[in-house]
Amino acid sequence: MSKFVANAPKLPKALQSGLFLGGTLNKPNIDNLVGGFAGSTFTSNIIGSQTMYPFLNNDVSTSEGDYTSFASNAMINTDNFNIIKMDLASVGDHKVKVSALYSHTNDIRDSYVKYSTIIEGNQPFYRNYPVENNFFQLALTKVEGGDATHQVIKGNINLSKFTEFNTPSQLSDTINRFNMSLINRQGNEYIDDVLIGRLDDVKKTSRLGICDSISALKQNVWNFNGNEDFSNLTNTACVIRSSSVADIGLKVRVKGWSADVSTQLEEEIIELDGTSNIGFITEFKAISDMRILGADQTAGVYTNTGEVEIYRFGTNELLSQMEKGYGRQSSLQYICPPSYKSVIKQLQINGRTGYNLESKLSLYRVEGLYGNKELIFQNNMFDSEINNEVNLDIGLNPLDIVYGVIDSSNIGIPDMGDSQYSVRMNIIEYPTKTNSIL
Repeated sequence: MSKFVANAPKLPKALQSGLFLGGTLNKPNIDNLVGGFAGSTFTSNIIGSQTMYPFLNNDVSTSEGDYTSFASNAMINTDNFNIIKMDLASVGDHKVKVSALYSHTNDIRDSYVKYSTIIEGNQPFYRNYPVENNFFQLALTKVEGGDATHQVIKGNINLSKFTEFNTPSQLSDTINRFNMSLINRQGNEYIDDVLIGRLDDVKKTSRLGICDSISALKQNVWNFNGNEDFSNLTNTACVIRSSSVADIGLKVRVKGWSADVSTQLEEEIIELDGTSNIGFITEFKAISDMRILGADQTAGVYTNTGEVEIYRFGTNELLSQMEKGYGRQSSLQYICPPSYKSVIKQLQINGRTGYNLESKLSLYRVEGLYGNKELIFQNNMFDSEINNEVNLDIGLNPLDIVYGVIDSSNIGIPDMGDSQYSVRMNIIEYPTKTNSIL
C-alpha cells in the first residue's frame, strides 16, 4: 500500500456520493435503471394493410418507409441507454409485423429497419432490443385480414441502462426464424424444424422422377418417350386421363402455373373418369405437381390403378405423369412459386445398368419470366449400380422451372442396356411476400 493511500483522509459519505454539488454521473445503480419517456405507453388501431407509427401520434402510411404525410419525423433518443424493452399485447385475430427502426440522426427519413418480427393475434409479445444507434422508432404493419379488418396493439417501451442483452430459448420451443438468436445451434437441426412445422412459413418439398425404360434419345425423367423442354409456356386448356378404366371418381390435386393467378401457383382438384379426357377449369402454362388426395376420396379408392397423365388440350404434348400406384407425380419437374425463392438442396440418384456407358442425367433451369434455359447440373457417374447423393444448393427465383432429362449410349447393345433410373430432388421454399422476411 502506498503512503498516500495509507495517509489519505476519509471523506464524508456526502462527498463520496455522486450527488455532491448536484452531480449525477456516479449516482447509485438502484435509481433510474429503467426509465420511461413521455408517451411511452400507446394504443394503435391498425386498419387494413396500413403501417402505423405509435410514437409519431399514430401516423399511418400505405407503404412501409413512406413518411411524406407525417406531421413529425422525430425519433426516440436512446443514446444514454443500452436496451430498449418492448411490451406489447395484440388484440384481434390477425398477424402484425413489428419493425424496429434505427437512425444516427433524429429523423425517421434517415432510419432503416434492423429487426422485424411477425406476431400472432390475441397474444402478448415481449422483447429486448439492443441500442445500436442514437435514435429508435417503432412501426406496426397489419399483414393479413384484408382492408375491412383492424387490429389493436397496446404496449409500452422502457429504456434501460444496465440490462444485459441475451436471447434465451429452450430446445422444445416452437422456432420462429424472425426471433433474435445465437448463430451456433445445438440439439436440433434446421431441416428437422422445417419438416415438423416449427417454422410455419418455410416449406420443404420434393419431386420424384422415374424411368423404367430409357431410350437412345433424350427424354424427361418419366415413363414416356418424349422430351418436354418447357419452351412452350402458353396458357392453354388442359385435360387429364388415366390409362385404366378403374380410375373412376379418383380425386387428384394438381398444382401449376397459370396466367389467371399471379400471386401463387394455382391448385385445382379434379375427379378422374377412367380413360376419358377430363378438362380443367384452369388454364395452365406448366405443371409443378400432381398428387392423389388421400383421405378426401369419395370413391373409397386411394391410389391410381393406371398411369395418370396431363396433356395440353387437342395435342399429344404431355405436361405431367403419375406412374401406376405412385399416388404422386413421377415427372422430375418443379416450379418455384410466386412470392417465394427456393433452394434445390440435394439430388438422390438411383439407377442400374449392365455396361459402363450408362445413362446420363442433366438438370435444366428455365427462367419462367423470360424463357431462358440453362444446364445447372449433369451426373456422369459410371457404375453398374448408381446410388449417388449430390448436394446442389442452387437458388431459384419465382416461377423458375427445373426439370430433368436422361439419355443413354447403352441402347442397342444386347442385354447391356439401362434397366431403371430414379431421381429425387429435395427443395426448400422461402417466402418473400410482405408478411415475411427473407
